[in-house]
Amino acid sequence: MLLRTTPLFAALVCACAGDSAREEGDVATDSHVEHGAAVVNTEPREITIASFNVLYALADDDPDKGVDPETLARIEALDVDVLLLQETNAAWEKAIIAAVGDRYRACKFHQPKRYLPEGLGACSKAGIREDLLIPSPVAWFPAQRLVAETPSGPIQLVNVHLRPAVANADDWMRIHVETRADRKKEVAAYVSELAPDTPTIIAGDFNERPEGDLFGLLREHRFDSALPAAHVDKVTWRWAGTTPPLEHQLDHIAFETDAFELVSADVRPGGHSDHDAVVVTLRRK
Repeated sequence: MLLRTTPLFAALVCACAGDSAREEGDVATDSHVEHGAAVVNTEPREITIASFNVLYALADDDPDKGVDPETLARIEALDVDVLLLQETNAAWEKAIIAAVGDRYRACKFHQPKRYLPEGLGACSKAGIREDLLIPSPVAWFPAQRLVAETPSGPIQLVNVHLRPAVANADDWMRIHVETRADRKKEVAAYVSELAPDTPTIIAGDFNERPEGDLFGLLREHRFDSALPAAHVDKVTWRWAGTTPPLEHQLDHIAFETDAFELVSADVRPGGHSDHDAVVVTLRRK
């Protein structure tokens, strides 16, 4: 995520001066919904999920001027059952729908209101039953809660973009640790909004290393993070040009262990975002 302490910081992140935050229940733009038969996974109890922070700055302010083609190609190559995206905006939405919309029965996007990186989007091959935003309890980016259809029944997903460590490179680790409590508060708030008795996945840009406190909270609620569970230690985020390299595993897909068995998890590099995509295959129990 491109948030750094520069003189242009306020101009970079303010999407609409004076706009209030979106409230819970805000309606998505719903650009591409229920247009035809879904193309679903041939193994009905398995589902593939991808999370990718596309980097808002790789899209032009004018939706008609397009987005970074190599990063869009990374999205096209994923071809998963449910695609969760962070830092989307109007240009990203238009490009993604044009590129992969025919694969998905429904896509739901929420445009940024206060901060340019707060946009969220999701696409599902078998349709989306519910979609709403949950405001951040620490006044950062909202989360997107969805109920998506799958061949083996509905699943609940929370698409998150948790509070970042806004700092220069030298101070990043210190600020990262100091802001862990806020990210844990966000996860606690989102977990409290979950509908009971629906298999659940929480995924996105957690802005948190695997040892962060919030993962202990998730384990208390019987969630496991797929990359560590699969012994994948690849980084998912990097700050280009730093010496020594500043790079960490900040993107995660956490699944409810009572509902899912982990089949595979991996990191898929590609494109020019500062993040890589995380792809997980789960099997319903």
